Amino acid sequence: MKVLLIQLARLGDVFQTWPTFRALQRAGAEVHVLVRPRFQAATQGCEAIAKVHEFRTDKILGPVLTDGKEGLVSSMASLDELLASLTAEKFDRIVNLSFSPMSSWIAFDLEMRAFAEGRAVTSVGYSRHADGSLAIPDDASAYFFAQVGSRASAFPGEALNRISLPRLFATIAQGAVPAMELEATDWSGPQEPGVVREELLPVSTQNGFFAVHVGASEAEKTLDSARWAEIAARVMQASGSSVLLLGSQDETEKGREIARLMSESYGISESKIVNAVGRTKVGDVFPLLKHAALLIAGDSALVHMASLVGTRVLNLSSRTVSHWETGPLSKGSRVVVYGGAGPQMDTVIREATAMLTGGSEFSADREVQGPLEEIASKTNDAYSDFLWSFVSGLYMGTEFAVPQDGKLLTALQQWIETAEIEAVQLEALKRVEESSTITSILERVDEVTALICEAEPRLAPLYRWLTTERSRVGPQAKEAVIDRYLAINAQLSIVLKNLYSQGAINDRHELEL
Repeated sequence: MKVLLIQLARLGDVFQTWPTFRALQRAGAEVHVLVRPRFQAATQGCEAIAKVHEFRTDKILGPVLTDGKEGLVSSMASLDELLASLTAEKFDRIVNLSFSPMSSWIAFDLEMRAFAEGRAVTSVGYSRHADGSLAIPDDASAYFFAQVGSRASAFPGEALNRISLPRLFATIAQGAVPAMELEATDWSGPQEPGVVREELLPVSTQNGFFAVHVGASEAEKTLDSARWAEIAARVMQASGSSVLLLGSQDETEKGREIARLMSESYGISESKIVNAVGRTKVGDVFPLLKHAALLIAGDSALVHMASLVGTRVLNLSSRTVSHWETGPLSKGSRVVVYGGAGPQMDTVIREATAMLTGGSEFSADREVQGPLEEIASKTNDAYSDFLWSFVSGLYMGTEFAVPQDGKLLTALQQWIETAEIEAVQLEALKRVEESSTITSILERVDEVTALICEAEPRLAPLYRWLTTERSRVGPQAKEAVIDRYLAINAQLSIVLKNLYSQGAINDRHELEL
């Protein structure tokens, strides 16, 4: 069984796919992966990958972006060459983990080429229908589309997924290879760990050394030089540990600035600071993180590398990202969430020092129990917990939280009535030829539904579920489309009525539904 995983995202996403690569190999798959050359380094050292294929952005997208229509022929030729080479591999399964329009077209094209050759291929993840509309064939990808990342955040209410991306990736892949199962040992570094470059190792101390990753893929996911300098210097002073600064070549100047500030503002001897920013390759980082007692970082690829080698992380997580999705997974890691003003520095220093010295202090927002930890249903944020109960209830069959106030009950009642109108009109649509009036009513129903959920953001997870399930229907005969819409409406109505009746009982009203 040959499996192609399409992973065209960044370094961190590739590292987060390592557990899936390993679980697939253990299930008997020959694992191939399609990546961009810039991030191919993140596949090196993963023994589960049989072959890496390159999506050459410079050849496939470069000409058309640079020369417009004149470059289109060259771009299409390069794309066709790639797709032909992938088709020649005769994959049995295609797993698209990129969640992008580009990747969906690649998956669809490979499916069609296999079909033309008379081969059946099972595909999961985003693809395309015959008319070019987006196809979301599996439930796990539908969950991602509705409740994860930027699309979910664009709808009313905060996106509150609490399942890590590595586990989501594996769940999607399991749709193509049901026999695969994640194990905790799938989180491990390269089989050949690499040699530690001695010049990059800080001076040994009783509490070892900690690493600080000074950058991230986006500026809002990390801190400025002054804050990193304060954190590194004060943790050194409080714990007696030495420090290793890590970062990419693009962050070289930032690394120098941090080291200078540590020396000038906090009296830290430059001989005790190892500034490796811009001086390492991916292969150097794994052994360094393995030796480190702790990594302090924002949302970055190094967090996922540390998770693979089991090094604890103090993750400073901006509210612009979700630590549930992309935070650390190594046991004992901690997460400190911060808003626009930045993290509370005393909290960061206290948490890092406790982690390095074995202290009992704990004021972080979360402590990680391991890569396969139980998905949290209760946190210190009751509002977030309530919304998560909607998500887990819809997708995992857990109990919904009981609505506690009249505003939410009113919104539920309004939505129930709107859904009933929709069901009546859908049934009517099956019996008539001229449908403009009914279609107009259904469009108005959609508008009212959106307004209800905008006014009551706690219903956002259910609204995202509804719109996603409708988008999955795809091109079919009229009656088949209507029947599918009616089935979605029936599912929605059951949930709405159950929530309403529970809330009404809780509110001590006698209601008949």
